[in-house]
Amino acid sequence: MRTWFWTLLLAVVAVALAVVLRSHAGNVLLLVWPWRIEMSLTLAVLLIVATFIILYVGLRLLAWLLAIPDRVRAWRASARRRATTNCLNAAGSVCSKAATPTPKKT
Repeated sequence: MRTWFWTLLLAVVAVALAVVLRSHAGNVLLLVWPWRIEMSLTLAVLLIVATFIILYVGLRLLAWLLAIPDRVRAWRASARRRATTNCLNAAGSVCSKAATPTPKKT
């Protein structure tokens, strides 16, 4: 239900934005020496929104990638805990034999 609501809301915002921007015939002038860039207001708004989305997704991806070592460390600790728990639950007989070293015969 939430997905339908957000999809409908996004569609309404898109239609409203298209109607508002279609009626504006304004231009945006960027003076970046030695160039002079002139574009429509609609294109400027779309470029700003696209830049925001690309930066947001890129930063989220970077944060996810940088968190991989912590997630792997947590997964390994959890696997060790599971193995220890399974070993203790097996009544200790098999694990105690494997854990105690056998004496060397000389």
